[in-house]
Amino acid sequence: MTLTAGKNSVTFKSYGVDLAGDLYLPEGFDASKKYKAIVGASPFP
Repeated sequence: MTLTAGKNSVTFKSYGVDLAGDLYLPEGFDASKKYKAIVGASPFP
């Protein structure tokens, strides 16, 4: 999967459940760097 700046649709498995979401990356995103993140999951706690 190639990630780019802006909105990226992503899917992954967690404990056998398929999850999907949107991953927003900043302009000038560089996959070799580390970034701070905020994760929101609804309706799960």
